[in-house]
Amino acid sequence: MKCDLGIIFIGICERASCVVDKNTNVLKWNIIGLTHIILSPIYPFPLSSLTLGIAFDKNIIKGGTKIIITNQEEQEVAYINLDVRTVNPTIEEVVLKKDGSILSAPEKGWTTTFLKIGKSDVFFTQPGIYYINAETDGRKEIIGEVQFAVIDPPPLTQERIAAIKSDPNSAKSIGIELGCKKCQDKFKVYADLESPNKKREEEGYCLYTSIPDQFICKCGYTKIDMQIIRKNLHGLLGQRKRERLDVAFTPLYEKSIFEDKRNKFFELINSKPKEEILQQFIQENLILLHQFPSEKIFFKPPILTFFKADF
Repeated sequence: MKCDLGIIFIGICERASCVVDKNTNVLKWNIIGLTHIILSPIYPFPLSSLTLGIAFDKNIIKGGTKIIITNQEEQEVAYINLDVRTVNPTIEEVVLKKDGSILSAPEKGWTTTFLKIGKSDVFFTQPGIYYINAETDGRKEIIGEVQFAVIDPPPLTQERIAAIKSDPNSAKSIGIELGCKKCQDKFKVYADLESPNKKREEEGYCLYTSIPDQFICKCGYTKIDMQIIRKNLHGLLGQRKRERLDVAFTPLYEKSIFEDKRNKFFELINSKPKEEILQQFIQENLILLHQFPSEKIFFKPPILTFFKADF
């Protein structure tokens, strides 16, 4: 990989944050989930969900450098403008804890940083390979690539639904909105643990299993393939809000419900019930199992009692 422009692409991470190094104002990076492959059950996929990692040599890179993301047909999907500035703090300002923060860059060699993409209406409409380019002074180079792939979620079985219901922070209903920037035409899609959801449909949402192959806006400018959504939207059920910024999540439980269920559970335990009664209560209130993260929950079959009759 060439790096004549003084910048290279490291990868995309789930989370990156600058933390203070000991009792100074010098920062260091804490990184989680650095990768070159992004897995998602549905597309379009939002640019705003990404954190890009780059490394640069301050002696080579120039101000006004642009990072451009293109697809395999070399069509531009998005771009990020970089403005690199150099400051010269005193030793005391670096070592002592003062107001402000400093990203320290060595005099020789490369510096690593991570760019959290803020609010954006840019989407990757299809899975595939996308290239990360750097451009400055009329020169353009590919500095890395990312592969976006589809991961098919497990089917929404009763065992899977039970596991989702055991997580108090999981989503019981998912709503996404596809639209056109020009004519403002929109198409709303939803998935729900309890389908159909009349409230969602009154708001203009369509159940994901019944949507057409493609959304074409009224003016014809926007065309979005919805086959992956129709197949996999249920894969977002059970996720938490921070995992997808472009999706409307409805939480499974309201906070007031937690204390009520806890009190009833304590009352039941203190009454020393039979195992079958306790098991039935837990099965009806799966939130009690939230401390045991699970993908599926299987229930013990009921005990059958047979009576012998003499005739």
